[in-house]
Amino acid sequence: MSSPFPLLRLPRLVLFDVFKLLSIGEKIKLSLCSKKISTQINNCRLYSQKVMVSLDMLYQGIRVYSENNNDRFGIFNRYNSATINNPDMQQYQIEGRTVLVISFPRRIETFWKNHQEGFLSVIQHLLKMFQCKISTSYKNEFIIEYLYVKTQNYTNDGAMILGMNLMELRGQVIQTDNGSKKATFRTDSRSIEMSVTSFV
Repeated sequence: MSSPFPLLRLPRLVLFDVFKLLSIGEKIKLSLCSKKISTQINNCRLYSQKVMVSLDMLYQGIRVYSENNNDRFGIFNRYNSATINNPDMQQYQIEGRTVLVISFPRRIETFWKNHQEGFLSVIQHLLKMFQCKISTSYKNEFIIEYLYVKTQNYTNDGAMILGMNLMELRGQVIQTDNGSKKATFRTDSRSIEMSVTSFV
């Protein structure tokens, strides 16, 4: 069995060269591993690739991509519901806050008790890592399907959707077996919202 490679023992300039070779997603995931390695990545920010950061202000999702759009990575911020149970979930530190994270090849999902605080924390984390050009929109380019129902006459009579009542359904994320699509549910006292996101 080979021993782990002592990455942080490399000379500073050699370490910067290693970071340059990483993809955007690899660098973001690596930065979550420890505060020490996050600091090293932040120290080489001026030598790092320049990226475009697209902020979805409606759903608080973040898309990070290279200037030529060949290297892309998504960060989706979710509400940390007590009903979430996923064996792939790991605990990390982002800007001094403990966060549950699920990692996929081209994206991560972060779960926050305060959704807006999470969105701002992730942006702050990215600004320390990359030279960023930021744009904002109120449209999620990843969403091929969307349903929104709102009414003044809405009553909660205990009806079940997918075997769950409305309180259980709130914040639920249902994913296809191959991970290519997922549906996210949001509910409040007068509305039900479902968005289907594609990752093909």
